[in-house]
Amino acid sequence: MKIVIGSASMAKKRYFEEYFKDYDCEFVLGKDLGIEEPVEYGATSYENALIKARHYSQRSGLSAIALDSSILFLDYPYDDPIQAGSHVKSPQGKELSPIEMKDYYQQLAHEHGGRLRSAWVDAYALVGDNFEYCRDFKDVSEDQSFYLCDESHEKFIASQPLDSISKNLAGVFYYDLDDIDEKSLLIKDEHDQSKYQLFVREVICEMAGLLKLRKRGNI
Repeated sequence: MKIVIGSASMAKKRYFEEYFKDYDCEFVLGKDLGIEEPVEYGATSYENALIKARHYSQRSGLSAIALDSSILFLDYPYDDPIQAGSHVKSPQGKELSPIEMKDYYQQLAHEHGGRLRSAWVDAYALVGDNFEYCRDFKDVSEDQSFYLCDESHEKFIASQPLDSISKNLAGVFYYDLDDIDEKSLLIKDEHDQSKYQLFVREVICEMAGLLKLRKRGNI
């Protein structure tokens, strides 16, 4: 089965391919089908994930999967003007380039004491011919947090612009962590890998059920 990913990001394609590697399915990016990205007007990552999945499913005729993330600054109220929420790429109403994103949040951290204790809120959506599915991960506990800082690492990857200014709670840059598993924990689930990974596995299992996917090697 072919599934379209509601994104232009190769990183997300690799991400879903890894999680669905045991299932008999194939992923294609929306941009490779000539589909333009939708306007993400949702107030939350949950709403934006559904917007993207609906958009790509309707235009491709395929089932579509989407992942959206909101950022939350934990030391400020939800309604504080500093909060970007689901508008991570367009915090002031204008979409920023990757380097502009890094510079914007780096300056924001500088204006608020040099670092902002942050957490991601992720949402996964799947839309098919006769179903819609969405779940979000809302654990924004103390241990799940990390820092966005006014310092920048020399390494910069455009598809993940905020990694360059991200540090764990011990003050270590993301790119200076030695173990790849440690790196995967910094942004999403540093506090307890099993907690976030269990959530993702449940989501993948539920999505596979909706899509009626077979495990690879099974007849």
